[in-house]
Amino acid sequence: MLRPKFVWVYLLWSAGIAVAQAPDIPEPGSIQAIAAATTDPHFISPLVSYIPQSTTVPSPQKFFGRIMGAPGQLVGTEKAYAYARALAAATARVRVFTIGHSEEGREILLLAIADEPGIRDLDRLKAATAELADPRRTDQPTADKLISTSRPIYYFNAALHSDETGSTEAVLELAYRLAVSEQPMIQHIRQHLVVLINPISNPDGRDKMVDWFYRYLKGKTDRSSLPRQSPPYWSKYAFVDINRDTHQQTHETTKAVHRMFHEWHPTVVHDLHEGSPLMMTWNGTGPYNPNIDPITYTEFLQLSFREVEAMTAMGMPGVSTWNFGEA
Repeated sequence: MLRPKFVWVYLLWSAGIAVAQAPDIPEPGSIQAIAAATTDPHFISPLVSYIPQSTTVPSPQKFFGRIMGAPGQLVGTEKAYAYARALAAATARVRVFTIGHSEEGREILLLAIADEPGIRDLDRLKAATAELADPRRTDQPTADKLISTSRPIYYFNAALHSDETGSTEAVLELAYRLAVSEQPMIQHIRQHLVVLINPISNPDGRDKMVDWFYRYLKGKTDRSSLPRQSPPYWSKYAFVDINRDTHQQTHETTKAVHRMFHEWHPTVVHDLHEGSPLMMTWNGTGPYNPNIDPITYTEFLQLSFREVEAMTAMGMPGVSTWNFGEA
């Protein structure tokens, strides 16, 4: 696994906020461990160069015995969910919800992260986003008031494709950082947003991939003689791109995310994938889905421009794009 996958998870947070050295105390050994596990120092930004220390909330290092993204290691659903619940038990800034179950009966979890007032106010904030999502019942004055008294909701969807293994570990680390870091940017996020994280949106596939990795791939370096890179099934008897299932909704994982979306109405949905050491960003190339408002496509570009701007400011490598706008 490559820690570059971790870097772009944090980039959207930097919009309008100066990136400065954090006032956190780094967890002992974390700077060295991250540097040793990173394939190229250009992939290390000030945002991910250390793990903040906490005396009350368990870090990934304390819970798993390693940093997230350590070479030769993958976490399955049982331990990932145990860590999510350990965070919620240790801090009032994190809550955990079960939003569904997979075909094989595994839970699908959702973490909500904000400052303490935000967590206490989740029901009201959810109700506000529901009103803002429906202009048929919310006029402009009401919408303006709701916007001024509520918060945007930002949703991370991880591990949809089980052989794209980095995102689960990335968002578990992100959850810890959001809960404990005193960096001004992170404080700003906690105070002004609600962050939702689905760490394993395809739990059946995740556990199959973890088992496959430890049985067939771990420690192997000769790529010419490796077995296939992932199990023959990504979920229960299905090798399917589940992000192609949003219309038919034949999979329980798709149904769970669909229910979550209509319950929380997130302002931004950030679906995490991987396939290149460079960050892939929206390039604006058509064809476009005529059912999506042009304003939304414009907002995609605004987010992408900010991503590239933030990476450039930190002296990080460039980005990759896809040949068409997949939305």
